[in-house]
Amino acid sequence: MKGFDKPNSPYIIKNFTKSGWGATIHYDFSLDKGEEVFLARFNPLADKVLMIKGEIAGCDGFDKVGCQLVALVKVIDSTEVFHKSSDFGRHFSMVYGNYVKEVSELGKIIGFEAIEI
Repeated sequence: MKGFDKPNSPYIIKNFTKSGWGATIHYDFSLDKGEEVFLARFNPLADKVLMIKGEIAGCDGFDKVGCQLVALVKVIDSTEVFHKSSDFGRHFSMVYGNYVKEVSELGKIIGFEAIEI
């Protein structure tokens, strides 16, 4: 989860519904408190990407059924994230580390605007 050169992270496979069908993977993000993360999401037109730097602050929903797992991420300005994400949506992709520079450079090459918070 943290890279091909890192040890495997512990996870569990759970039912996706209370009735027992489907499967989902759960990981306890509280094990990674303080680790740097990078979140990103394209807007609906795919001409802009919102990039957010943060750090893992905890986990919620680990013991719940379904798609309720939440990585709690501490950001510099949560109000700015709230307002800017209204043009992008609320579900972000997250990776460990900081990829602002790389995604910004990719935007210059293939033609999308990279917005950093």
